[in-house]
Amino acid sequence: MMNPDHMKNFYSEMHNIYNDFRVFKFLHLPIQSGSPEILKKMRRGQDIDSFLEIVKNFSRLTLWTDIIAGFPDETEEDFKQTTELLKKIKPDFVNVSAFASRPNTEARKMKPLPSDLVKERTKILSLLVEKLSLEKNKKWIGWSGQVLVDEFKPGKNCFIGRNLFYKPVVIKENVVPGQEYYFKITDASATALFGKVVEKIMTAKIFQISEPENGFVINPKFTETKFRG
Repeated sequence: MMNPDHMKNFYSEMHNIYNDFRVFKFLHLPIQSGSPEILKKMRRGQDIDSFLEIVKNFSRLTLWTDIIAGFPDETEEDFKQTTELLKKIKPDFVNVSAFASRPNTEARKMKPLPSDLVKERTKILSLLVEKLSLEKNKKWIGWSGQVLVDEFKPGKNCFIGRNLFYKPVVIKENVVPGQEYYFKITDASATALFGKVVEKIMTAKIFQISEPENGFVINPKFTETKFRG
């Protein structure tokens, strides 16, 4: 996770980091609003053009962002600019929050929008995010590749793994946490990928690039290294 205003100063360094196979190809870049006027009132420091430049320069990543709905003085046009921004960048996921003022902030002194309007805008954004997230995840159906098991969900009796692009993969088979498996994606929801284990990886395949078919490289090159653990 990084502030857009900071990240623009470290393009080359960040590219080097993401090119390392040990780093998930994932970026959480909060923007909060698609309206330049609202960003000024929020005193965020970043601007839309700089944000879009970062997204363009790091397009081959799983992208998350944050949006605040119903900031004081947010007009219909401001809100429209936010929805249009999301449609343009098509993030993999967005944390949508309804505005709530915090003590000792300038926003605390501003007149809040009607609560019903804030709820309506929050709902509209949430539905848009669900649609965009589902579209992005469906593009992974048919993909096969390396998944690292890193979590167990007792309530759902399943494991969660992550592929190179930090996409959560639901695993309902008997697997070992910390182990890597070759996985095939057969289905997707707005929040996760689903599929089956093809084989346990005893020799880790370190993919240079491994993205869905609609993306950039279908048959990635890889090097091999002995499995540790």
